[in-house]
Amino acid sequence: MLVDKIRASYRQFFFTLLTIPSAIDFFKENKLWKGLTQYGWASKFLMIIAAILGLKFIDILFDYISSEPQDPLTVASNMAFMMQDFATEGYDLLFSGGMRYGMLFLLEVFIFHVSRKTLQILNKSESDTSFNTFLKAQIRMLKVVLWAFVMETIATVIIKFAVGIYSPLEVIQPVLTFGVACYYMGIPILDNYHEQFGMSIKDSFRYARNYIGVALAAGLFLRLAFYIPIVGPVLSPILIAVAVSLVMYELSDIHLLGENLEQKLVEIENNDMHQDDLV
Repeated sequence: MLVDKIRASYRQFFFTLLTIPSAIDFFKENKLWKGLTQYGWASKFLMIIAAILGLKFIDILFDYISSEPQDPLTVASNMAFMMQDFATEGYDLLFSGGMRYGMLFLLEVFIFHVSRKTLQILNKSESDTSFNTFLKAQIRMLKVVLWAFVMETIATVIIKFAVGIYSPLEVIQPVLTFGVACYYMGIPILDNYHEQFGMSIKDSFRYARNYIGVALAAGLFLRLAFYIPIVGPVLSPILIAVAVSLVMYELSDIHLLGENLEQKLVEIENNDMHQDDLV
């Protein structure tokens, strides 16, 4: 059973990565960016980014002002270094650690929009576009990213502790912690797809256990794309949301279950409990 799950995850992982180019084409061909500007969240997002960078700039500027007086040439040179520090530290502040999850939360309205539009096109159907729907999605994303951040932190601590006991395994610690980070970064994107079918967060997480490869691939793409200044962190969550929607529509049967979805989730839960008993 475990071997089968590993094989399935392996296939899901590469299928998701190979679907990304198609997702980009799908995004452009269907003009999924249409409607994005109607959300007031966009301006709030930019204001929050500006505020965070502004506070960081003030902090760096204060450090330079409070340093000892120097000649004009040195001051000019230091100003150049100050701007470099601002660019580097400001970027690290926004797109590293917990702020990676913060970016997913801030971009949720766009992620939800393209996930909904992609599914709408695939199903040839209409869906609820009311403000209340998007507000619920925003609140849900906050809960999901907080859970993912906490779980990533706990898993990382456990891995470091376990590897510390068995020092010969220390060489694989970075790989394991990076894999954990990728998985939990991908979960919020996967949850956006599940949300389209009315799944609760609990059911979504349970169902995601069958698509570990998809979550890993989505998280890997995000982690790597976030290293591309400005454009990467803003566009990658939107594009990977389209890719995950295309992948899950192909691999899962959620869109076919309809009223039988609840029964499917109960079967998954019973199967998980059976596996726990065997362990």
